[in-house]
Amino acid sequence: MKLTTHLCLACLVFAGLCAGIRALTGFDPLLFLCGGKEILRRVFFSFEGVCALWLIYWFFAFRPTKSLS
Repeated sequence: MKLTTHLCLACLVFAGLCAGIRALTGFDPLLFLCGGKEILRRVFFSFEGVCALWLIYWFFAFRPTKSLS
């Protein structure tokens, strides 16, 4: 559970950094890392949605003040 939470958080942070780079420079690092394949980009976006739902679930079910064990 701890690994899943950290993986989801890292995924969302990475997506936020990619969005910030795209907003400031116009270059899309996520599309570059996907090799220009739009379907891989959409798969990553759907994975981000699952990550966000997991973190919301974790926040309400396990309270951040408790440990992740």
